[in-house]
Amino acid sequence: MSQSIVVLGASGYTGAEALRILVGHPDFSVTGLFGHRSAGQRLEDHWPQLAAVGLPSQIEAVDVDVIANRAQWALLALPHGQSASVAGALLAAGVRVVDLSADFRLDLALYEQHYGPHPCPEHFTKAVYGLPELPDCRESLVGASLIAGPGCYPTTVTLAVAPLFAAGMVARTGVVIADCKSGVTGAGIQAKPGSHYCAVADTIQAYKVVGHRHQPEIVRNLTWLTDGDVRLRFTPHLLPVRRGILATCYVPIEIDEEAVIREAVTAFYEGSPFVRLLPGGQQPSLARVAGTNRVELQVVADPNNGLVVVTCALDNLCKGSSGGAIQALNLALGLPESRGLAGLLPAVP
Repeated sequence: MSQSIVVLGASGYTGAEALRILVGHPDFSVTGLFGHRSAGQRLEDHWPQLAAVGLPSQIEAVDVDVIANRAQWALLALPHGQSASVAGALLAAGVRVVDLSADFRLDLALYEQHYGPHPCPEHFTKAVYGLPELPDCRESLVGASLIAGPGCYPTTVTLAVAPLFAAGMVARTGVVIADCKSGVTGAGIQAKPGSHYCAVADTIQAYKVVGHRHQPEIVRNLTWLTDGDVRLRFTPHLLPVRRGILATCYVPIEIDEEAVIREAVTAFYEGSPFVRLLPGGQQPSLARVAGTNRVELQVVADPNNGLVVVTCALDNLCKGSSGGAIQALNLALGLPESRGLAGLLPAVP
């Protein structure tokens, strides 16, 4: 039976990406579009690509009672801090929630350390982290009423190095260096001085070199896989492209046999339909993953320096946000996790 779902934040990048996927999903019917800034406007004025494909035409003001009468699920593509209070009200009204913001990704103490006071702390215990490729996550998602979508950088770095931590291959005294580069859509749809065309074209620049809010989420994810400390140096960069993240991770390692490392990665992702370890000699490509939920990985041993270099590419809007969230939503409903994530419409934007 089809599940009814509404999207809040339909005029933003991740909201549009969710709609792009949901319109072709055989088990969901989009029964409403909601927003704050865009309330009263037409969807096609924001995303002409999504006109005439069976979606509601109008973006409505957020109203919990209206949503509760219309939907079983709500996908929140709202800014950090806005999602939590809306999610709390929806849950109280009996609507299950998939939240793409950071509002439920961390434990409460860690959240308040990096984001400030939480507006809806009573629902933290209901939240299930939505990265299915992590051990036990698939099982935890079944029946979930509140899914916390991971961040795009944490998804990329976690998927890059998780197999090595899980296999006990990472040297305990070393530091993992994650050099990451993202497309401009990762900055959100609201224009900022650093994301204008003139600021990003023909250049690449690091940003938030110290204190990026995704660092604690990555460390937390990797801590789940080891009984030792996780030391991570994470540096994000902005690329002059629309979509995609490329992570190059330098991992201090206890073993230098590339074949053994590849075996560990292959075993870790057995049964994960979207993660592909490339054949030797190939490298991940943003162009190949754009608009898809696929993840490309490569591992190269560097025994002279006691490292393995792991490269990982994915689409920040799809697998790194909306696509990954719908993958988790599929599991919550007992569906195959790849359901509705193939044969997508052309990417937005």
